[in-house]
Parts: sequence; C-alpha cells; structure tokens
Amino acid sequence: MMKIRNPLSFLRKSVLMGAAATALTIPTGLMLETRDGPEAPSIKEINEAVEGLLKTFEEFKSANDERIQQIEQKGSADTVTVEKVEKLSAEIDKMKSIREELDKLKKRAARGRAINNGSDFTKEDREHYKAFSQLMRNPEDSKARAEYKQAEEAARQAAQVSASEARAVSTLLGGSGGYAVPEMIARQLEEELQEIFPLRNLVDVRNVGTKDYKQLVNTHGADYGWVGETDVRAETATSNLEEVAPTFGTLYAYPRATEESLDDIFFDVGRWILDETLDAFRMGEEVAMINGDGSKKPTGFLQQPQATADDDTRAFGTIQTVASGAAAGFKPVTADDSPADAILDLIYKLKSGYRSNARFLMNRATAGQVRKFKDGEGNYLWQPSAQLGQPDRLFSYAVAESEQMPDVAADATPIAFGDFRAGYMLCNLVGLRITRDEVTTPGYVKWYLRRRLGGITKKSEAIKLLKIEA
Repeated sequence: MMKIRNPLSFLRKSVLMGAAATALTIPTGLMLETRDGPEAPSIKEINEAVEGLLKTFEEFKSANDERIQQIEQKGSADTVTVEKVEKLSAEIDKMKSIREELDKLKKRAARGRAINNGSDFTKEDREHYKAFSQLMRNPEDSKARAEYKQAEEAARQAAQVSASEARAVSTLLGGSGGYAVPEMIARQLEEELQEIFPLRNLVDVRNVGTKDYKQLVNTHGADYGWVGETDVRAETATSNLEEVAPTFGTLYAYPRATEESLDDIFFDVGRWILDETLDAFRMGEEVAMINGDGSKKPTGFLQQPQATADDDTRAFGTIQTVASGAAAGFKPVTADDSPADAILDLIYKLKSGYRSNARFLMNRATAGQVRKFKDGEGNYLWQPSAQLGQPDRLFSYAVAESEQMPDVAADATPIAFGDFRAGYMLCNLVGLRITRDEVTTPGYVKWYLRRRLGGITKKSEAIKLLKIEA
C-alpha cells in the first residue's frame, strides 16, 4: 500500500497549481498518513485553496460570458470557447476536491486524534479498545479473551449501561453473533461518516432500539382561532396523523488483511478496521437514502411516488415535481426565458417554513451545468464558497453534492430542494457488530462488520424535485 507521510504537502502542490491544476487523483489503497496523526492545515494553505478556487471561477465566468455572447450574436458558440468553458468548469471541480480534502484534515485534527490517543474517551474505553485489538489478532488466545471480557465489562459499567441494555448487545461470548465494536471505533465511525457524507448531516438521524420503530406525522398542522375574553371557544380542526415506518436492512462490510500483517506490532487493527469500513458504509448509506428500494434496505426519497399536484391536493407520501421546461434538459436562454426559471419555481413550491433550513442536492455534473446560469441582470446565480467547511450556494441556498443523484436526462430528477431534516429519517438500530473469519480465504483474515439501518421519507411536502420534462 502506498503511503503519504504528509498529506498537506501532497495537497499543497495541487493547490498551488491554481487553475492549471491536474486532477487530485488518489489511487485505490492509498493511505494519507502522518506519524503523529492528522495535521491541521495552516491558514496559508487554506487561503491558497480558497483563492485558487475563486480565481478559477472568475476565469470561468469570463469564458462563459463570451460563450453566451457568441450564442446571442451568431446562434451558436465557437467550439474553442465551449471547450474552454468546460475545461474551466472541470478545474473548478478539481479545486473543490482539494478544498474538501483540506477541510476533512482540519476536522480530524480538531477532534484531537481521538482514535490514536483516546483523549476524548474514558480510561475504560481505551482499555476496551486495546483489548479488542488484541482479541482480533488472535481470538483463540484464552488470555486475550479473558482480558477482553474484563475490559468490556468495565467499559459497560463506566458508561452506566443497564443490565437489560447490556443483554441487548451482549458481547462477552462472541461466537456467531460476533462482538460489539468498542465505543472508540463506533463513535469515530459515526463522526467520520458525518464529515464525509453530506446527506447524513442534512437528514434526521435517530438511534432506535427496534426495527419495528414507527413515527406519527401530523399532516394537517396546528389549527388555531382568535377570541375575546368572554367569547365562546369553538373547537379547532382535528389533527390528521399519518404513520411512517422505516424499512430496515443490514449494511455490512467484509474487509480482509493478510495473516502476516497481524504479526506486525505496529499494525493498528482497530484503526485499520475503521478505515476499511468507513467508505463502504458511506457508499451503502448514500445509495440507500437516495435510491433504496426498501427491500432489506432503507427506502430512498427518489423512490417515493411523484406528482405535479400541490401540497393541499397531493396524497401523503408523494413528492411534488417541477418541470425543467425542456424534454431533455434545461430551457435554453432566450429574451423571455432562462434555464434558471424552473429552479426558482422549485424554491417557491416549498412552504416558507421549510425554506429557512432548505438546501439543494445534486451531483457534480449537474452542478457544472447550473453554475453557468445567470439572472436577468447578468449576475451569476452560483456563489462558490470562500471558506473551508462552507458550501457553495445557489439563489443563496446551500448546495450539497452526491454522485447518487441522477444526471440531467429525460424524465430524470437531478435536483432535489428541501428541508431534508424535516423530510427524511435515518434510523440506526443500536449496535455495530464484528465477527472474525480466518477460514473462508486461506492466508487472509477477514472481518465481517454489520449494522442495522432503516430509512423513510417523513414529510413528503418538505422535499421538492426538479424533473426533466417539457
């Protein structure tokens, strides 16, 4: 496995290239590593990343203005101009990738490298993690098993977990049920999923104790009246409650390492398991929350029924769509029309109570098209972020990106807009478990990690979709 001892030096070289930067390509299996844990990026490095992005965006706007002017004058743009615009748009995406990597490093450093030194955890948590790592190296070692059992019981008592809760996730015997992953790994996994998975930050994430969990949703809203001091109080309308039930499934990862690697005393089993599991879980969650069919997995919001009817007449659980105005893409620019008109309609189809916490969701290719849009006065509607950790904006609303959103194509819904915390619920069924497997693949040790997740759209009126249709 290729390792980079100083990821900031690696990123800095790409940042300093500015608009001429090549793609930030990180080969599969590459490990960004520092000897003492992640290093926080300096203010200079952050400024260079942001300035490079803003400079490239200004060049992009100038080239796109030239393209639009050529269309207005000649009916089409020169090939050279079109290629220049597309090249600069691709450079913006590359610079954004660099900025996002710097932001991740900054966040990991700010957490104090908890998985390395355990500073954010109790002594019992650290001992549990240490005993777990030793047990995963050699689960048949009776001493390791005894030390793990003692450390896990101490961690449970320190966390003040009740006897009934302990039975629900009992780990002391292992076996086919596996072992519960220590708090140091489980919490770190949750934190890093929050960092690298934008949609998880947007939705309502809940820890639940059963796959039969259900929630009641008030579809009528609170009713009220006004009266004088002695007036008769008429009864207000009764709330209309609908029940929503997440669909659950088991999300798992099955990483493997060579038997020889476990003999290396510097091989951190816990950190390796976390790193190998993180990307698999991120991808699994992201696919399910957007496109999951509800069969042994969460139901994605794009799988909900769709209709053009407004909130007052549309059936509960059905998401409203707004037409793009063209059968295969966005409307072309004319004296009376703009491709951004449909996006503005999308915004105002959402009730004002949801708009205060709303944002857009689209993939990077769609973002590349939308950033070309201008208002009637020639101002660009896309606003690139000038700070690490802050999103780009469209019509002043934050934009989140997910490659699981569809591309622009006929009948597709490439842009979602809404208050996703009000609209979608992701449920963690408490307990992340692991089983060691050294039998099925000779020469390798595999770890089967799994967790139960459920998801469902809560309030369909809180999410709107742009649909590509005339």
